[in-house]
Order: sequence, then C-alpha cells, then structure tokens
Amino acid sequence: NCRSLIKIRKKPLFLGVDLKSYSYINKKEISSIIFVGSLITRKRVDRFIKLAKIFPMLDFKIVGHGIEYNKLEKLSTENVSFMGLMNHSEINKLFGRSELMFLPSESEGFPKVILEAAASGVVSIVYDSYGAHDWIKDKHDGFVVSNFDDVVELINEILAKPILLQKVSKETKTLAKRFDWKDVINDWEEVIIDLYNEE
Repeated sequence: NCRSLIKIRKKPLFLGVDLKSYSYINKKEISSIIFVGSLITRKRVDRFIKLAKIFPMLDFKIVGHGIEYNKLEKLSTENVSFMGLMNHSEINKLFGRSELMFLPSESEGFPKVILEAAASGVVSIVYDSYGAHDWIKDKHDGFVVSNFDDVVELINEILAKPILLQKVSKETKTLAKRFDWKDVINDWEEVIIDLYNEE
C-alpha cells in the first residue's frame, strides 16, 4: 500500500512569483490582449486568433514559439502580432502595455504565467476545466469561463463596462501576493524537511 510508505499531502504545492520582478499597473480600459505560451496544438492558440477576428478593434499579441507557428501565422489577421520568444524583462514591458491575457487551453496544470500577469495588473481569462476556481475567483481577481462563447460575451461586457476591468485588475495584486515566492517557499521547505525526517 503506497499510503503506508508515503505520507500523502492534502494541500497542493503551488508555484510562486517574485513580485519584485514585476511592475503593477491598474488597467483602465481594454486595448490589448496577450497570450504567453508554447505554440502547440494543446494550447489551442487558434482560438486566440479566432477571438482576434471577432474583435478587430483590439490588438492581440502572441508570445512564444512552437511547431504550430507557420499554421497559426497563416490563420492570422492584421491585429495579431507574433512576438516570438521574449526574456523576462521584455515580457514585463509587454504586460505593461496589455490589459488581458487569454489562455485558450482546456488542459493545464497551474500556469505560473497567470501569477506573473497578475503581478503586473493583467487580468487572466482561463477555462474552468482544470481547476482554475481553486486559485481564481471569477470577476474578482480574474475571469473563469466555461467555453469560447463565454469569452466573447465577457470581452463585450468589458468593452461596455470598463469599470469591470478596473475592479478586477486592482485585485490581481492581491492574487499575486497570495503566491509570493517568499511565502510559498515555506511550504516547499516544510515538505523537504518532512521527507528528510522520514529517511
């Protein structure tokens, strides 16, 4: 029995974010939406481009590279920019010029990029299929949706009521603070000490 050999931890170990590395800005109105991640099928970046076609008045920026790049570039429209691979400093600057981040994947772990965006005031739109409700409260410190139509409806709502973006962007700072590495590292240290003591 594995349970008799290994102590099962009920509380998951989360990744953290170094708040000092990001510049928080409270977002006022939507003009730019960003995607950060690998350009692979599982990430469903084609949905990001589909969203761009529905909202030609907004700028859509794709950060990352992968085997789907050529396919995605052919699907692209004038309001979509492929930024390629960017270092930490460059992404931080891009977060400063973006208001929303949309992650179209329906299968993820705990995307660290959500915390990095939150530390910059960028609000994430994520699907509810991989437990996002465990760390994001919908319309409080992020947006959790069930399907693509929900995303379209949400963008229209934000365009009509910028106060919603302002309110949620303000709370992203609190979300990021909950996962500040200086606090999260204590949980990791606790697990390491427990493992060492069991030897």
